[in-house]
This record gives sequence, C-alpha cells and structure tokens, in this order.
Amino acid sequence: MAMNILIVDDDQLARQRMRQMLMRCGTGLCGVVEEAADTGRATGLMRHRRFDLLLLDVQMPGQDGLELASSLRYWTPKPAVVFVTGHSQHALQAFEADAVDYLTKPVRPERLERALHKAASLCRTPDMPIEEVEESLRVVNRGRAQRLPLSEVLFLRAQDKRLLAVTSRGSFMLDGSLVELEKRQPGHWLRVHRHTLAARHAVQSLHRSATENEEVSGWHLSLRGTAERLQVARRMLGDVRSQLGLRPN
Repeated sequence: MAMNILIVDDDQLARQRMRQMLMRCGTGLCGVVEEAADTGRATGLMRHRRFDLLLLDVQMPGQDGLELASSLRYWTPKPAVVFVTGHSQHALQAFEADAVDYLTKPVRPERLERALHKAASLCRTPDMPIEEVEESLRVVNRGRAQRLPLSEVLFLRAQDKRLLAVTSRGSFMLDGSLVELEKRQPGHWLRVHRHTLAARHAVQSLHRSATENEEVSGWHLSLRGTAERLQVARRMLGDVRSQLGLRPN
C-alpha cells in the first residue's frame, strides 16, 4: 500500500535528500509526501491530513522528535515512526517511544526501503478512507445553532452535563463529551483535568503555584487569548509536560 509520509527535520537539505530517496524507492510504498521543519509544524499538518508514517529527526529546536513520538500514543489512528538522525545514542529512547525503526545518517537507500516495508506492514488497510479532521464545532449561541471554527476555541470544559467552549470573544455551549471530541479531533486537544481540554495551539506556558488540594498539582496552563489559567490535575501533569515539551516557569 502507498503510505502518506511526513518528513520532520529542521535541516532543509536533509529533507530534500530524503524526499529524493523516497521517490527512488519501490513503487507502491509512497503516496503523499510532505515536509515540516519542526514538530509544531508537523503537528499542524497532522491535524489536517492522516499520515501513515513520520520520518522523524531527533534534535530540533523546541520540542524534539522523541517528545513528539511519545505524544503520538494519544492519537487515533497513530502513525508509524521511523527516526532518521545523525545521533546513534538515542536509539533506546526511540524504541521506548514505539519507533518502528531507527536510521542513522547518511541513510543507505536499501536501509530506508527496509524501514518503509516495516512501517507499511503496520499501517491502515488500503480501503480505510483518509478523513479530514473536523474544522468546527456545532455550538449554541443565543438559542441558535451555529458552527464555531476550531481555531477560535481556547479550551473546553464539562459543565452541567454539557460542554462549554471558551474563545477570546466569549463562551458557547455544545453537546457531546470530552472523550468524544478527543477522538474526533486527535492531536488537537490536551487533557489537563478530567473536566478540561486545552487547545494545543493556545498553550503559552506552564506555571506553578502553591496548593493544598491533593487532586491539583499546583501547576497551571496559561493560554493565549484569555486571562484564565487552567488547573492541571496531579495525575495528568507528567503527560502534559511530556506532550508539550514545555519548561515550567
């Protein structure tokens, strides 16, 4: 089957070389091939297209490739990951993050093709459709239903058996559950509490403050577009820090 592949590397020449190697690989292995210079851009692309395989560098500015790979366990469906890096010392961490393979630069064509065959054996079946991620939520505003662009939503909160979608211009009610939205929009939301999802694109920083509440970690997320800070549950703090790659302030 032809796989949709995303090359994630901060080195433009490395991305170009990898694309050329993919074009020379056996027919039927490569479908759409796109590129990202960092993990933030990669995450944005993955929200709009289903990729079967990530060819992922390790060391990049901001969140590194290992952190991105670890965060993919929350995605459904989860793309396969093959690390392509000049650093051999990260192999153990890579396989702990469920990597399919680990290639060191310079990559030999036959070694790349072997990794592609490994990834293809784990990917979706050929008849599984590629679906676009929903770009809006159906909300109620002053008694009337309307579509709210997903890009405007800063966070969602479960409230009185319904959901509250908070934006910089106000709040809107909608039906559904947080779990359902996590599945419908994989990678878009970050679970910070049992009743709260933060939009990843809105996250600005992670802060600590004193607390005596055993369920609350004492950490809060600051979001762009709102003065409200979101409490991070103690049991979710590790996942939040891992997924965002943020250094706490």
